[in-house]
Amino acid sequence: MLVDLIQNHRKSFEIIIINLIVSLSILFAMNNQNSVKEVIVNNEWFAEVQIGEYTLNCRIAGMENDGETIILLHGFPETSYMWINLMKVLAEKGYRVIAPDQRGYSPNARPTFIKEYSLKHTSSDVLAIANAYNLQRFHLVGHDWGASVGWAFVAEYPERLYSWTSLSIPHMKAFQEAYRSDFDQQRRSKYIGFFNMPFFPELYLSFNDYNNLKNIWRAHGDEEKEAYLSVFRQSGALRSALNWYRANIGRRRNPSDHINFGIVRGLDYYSGIVFEVFDKNSKLGALAGGGRYDTLTKAFKRDDIGATGVAGGVERIILTMQEQNIISETQQPRISVLYINDDMQKVAHSIASLLRLNNIPTDIDLAGRNLKKQMDIANTSRYTVIVGPQELEQGNVVLKDMKTGTEGTISLEKLTDDPKSIFNLEML
Repeated sequence: MLVDLIQNHRKSFEIIIINLIVSLSILFAMNNQNSVKEVIVNNEWFAEVQIGEYTLNCRIAGMENDGETIILLHGFPETSYMWINLMKVLAEKGYRVIAPDQRGYSPNARPTFIKEYSLKHTSSDVLAIANAYNLQRFHLVGHDWGASVGWAFVAEYPERLYSWTSLSIPHMKAFQEAYRSDFDQQRRSKYIGFFNMPFFPELYLSFNDYNNLKNIWRAHGDEEKEAYLSVFRQSGALRSALNWYRANIGRRRNPSDHINFGIVRGLDYYSGIVFEVFDKNSKLGALAGGGRYDTLTKAFKRDDIGATGVAGGVERIILTMQEQNIISETQQPRISVLYINDDMQKVAHSIASLLRLNNIPTDIDLAGRNLKKQMDIANTSRYTVIVGPQELEQGNVVLKDMKTGTEGTISLEKLTDDPKSIFNLEML
């Protein structure tokens, strides 16, 4: 009879077993999370959630309530402060509310490597917060980049949510399609390519006491602006926030971790016509490219100056010239200038500059490596000039013939008067 009962309700038993396995997995994950520490700062409740080696600062409200929990995710360039008024309302309605300063924004959660800001990592932060509070299910709300994190979380952990609310950002596939095909969206999203650049976005946004960043918040009150600035003025905060763009947008990233917008020329920092230079007789592709970028000069308060830039691929140009026998593949003999220690480095640079002014191909180490490593690199040079403290004290340097292995001292005066004769380059 029992066998018949099981057979007749086999499907129901399967569902029960699957749900049991899922619940046990969730509970196991919850019990293996790090602890949560709640503190009061300026009469406001915060939670410090430990996630591996990082600590996320979270605003919290209504934690004494019995209602469901809501996690709020901010975007760029904001922090959990953007939710402060909404958190009060939700807490009054009986909800428990958690709003983290996401990685890069929390002082103790600023990874060094760009890849650590991928949606894979940021969505796992949300999971860690939920597990730290033993939340089997919760409501999730995201704005801007917070919405991108939310979409990633929904795709990975739908069983953990009561509801998901996206503000400002639609599903990423829809946004990707709009970025590809809609001119208005392309125009509005031009900043994305700009933020992908190294170093310059940080300079631009922090210029003149973060004036360009303040312009983004022009509709906000002074108190809110200061709350955001207090974070972005911290060491590494602005770079970490911009690393969200670098980690998730752009063809350099792993396709599984990023939003692939494809290659669309003219959407980085260009403001007008763009161009590329090709050799019609070569299959190497574009040799150079560029365009107009008038908006960059405006960043430095110069509306009266336009700009056109071009950059060439040196390797491609050389290969094309070799293909057409414009230049030969024969390499000129080179000179390497080496230095014993840091004190000798400045003198070595001066010697290298002088040799180059005499049209002598010269190499010098810029990384401050020790002499042995410099010598290893210079192994293919015809001659090496070695600047040492004892020789320099007498006005000399060491000259080594790398072909024969012979070496000797030579006065700086002779070296600077007629370097070509010294190296006998005419005979090389």
